[in-house]
Amino acid sequence: MQNNNKKQKLAIDDMKAPPKDSPQYDYVGGLLESVKSDFRAFGEVQNLILEKLNRVEKRGDATFEIVGEMKIELTDHTDRLERIEDKLGIKELVEV
Repeated sequence: MQNNNKKQKLAIDDMKAPPKDSPQYDYVGGLLESVKSDFRAFGEVQNLILEKLNRVEKRGDATFEIVGEMKIELTDHTDRLERIEDKLGIKELVEV
């Protein structure tokens, strides 16, 4: 692989800005304002999406914690049921 340190020439390198009193200058300025506005709108939408994703993530975390608590509670109930079955001499509970 050859290391080429030469700067690549771009098509816009030879372009010059139009004079300030020309219609092209106003047109370029309008285009730049439009692009700036579009980028601002894109950034705002991106921020809204990130906020919604963060809320969904928090809900998912909360749901995960609740499921964990329910699993612990179910395990406790299962252990209690097994102790009751042992006391009553029941070997296996009939599943419904």
